[in-house]
Amino acid sequence: MANEKVNDVNENKSLKILREVYESKDNVSRYSYFIKGVLRGKSVRVSLMPSDVSGYELLDILFLDNSDVRLDVVPYEINDSNGALIKGNTYLARVLDSNGEVFECPVKPRNKSDKYILEMLLNRL
Repeated sequence: MANEKVNDVNENKSLKILREVYESKDNVSRYSYFIKGVLRGKSVRVSLMPSDVSGYELLDILFLDNSDVRLDVVPYEINDSNGALIKGNTYLARVLDSNGEVFECPVKPRNKSDKYILEMLLNRL
């Protein structure tokens, strides 16, 4: 949750989120969000997006005066309608501000291949 204390942030499995400006089709400057890494000697890039459209504004807030925005992994377990256990991860962009507060935004890999690359990078932490 936003404004929670930093002791709930998982620093063990986090990667740095970067952003860069690009020009949209309608000639508006926008940001893309991504993680860089190396797999088997090859540079890779994981494209990220917020879980909903208004999340882009929240990501801009996280990057205000701060370039150390981290991707943190939040594991979950749920039972499906047949009682089978389903395990997975959700992802949060998190930043610790100068007052010691944590701000966050739910994010997800943009494409299926981004999800697999992200999992491989996280397995190497």
